[in-house]
Amino acid sequence: METSIDEQPPPGTGSPSRWLRDLPPQERQVLALLSYGVPPATIAEATRRPLSTISRQKNDAMARLGITSDAELIAFLDDHLRSIGATPQLRQSIALRFERASGG
Repeated sequence: METSIDEQPPPGTGSPSRWLRDLPPQERQVLALLSYGVPPATIAEATRRPLSTISRQKNDAMARLGITSDAELIAFLDDHLRSIGATPQLRQSIALRFERASGG
């Protein structure tokens, strides 16, 4: 069951985890990797999807979440990562490991 944008709280309110769970798996994957600092081109290469698909999935997720800018998306994802206890060091470590594993 999809949640309409009108039913969602403004970005920065409510539980980011709740809204992320409602996204399709591939959109969640793209946002998760972006939140850890993995560049879109690396995500595309690692997932064997075109960069245009990664961009569309990011934009579709933003629309579902009611987020209208990259700055809002970053703030939303930062709130989520803080809520699960991810430190900046952990985020950087994950991004580096992912890039190395994907050949970047």
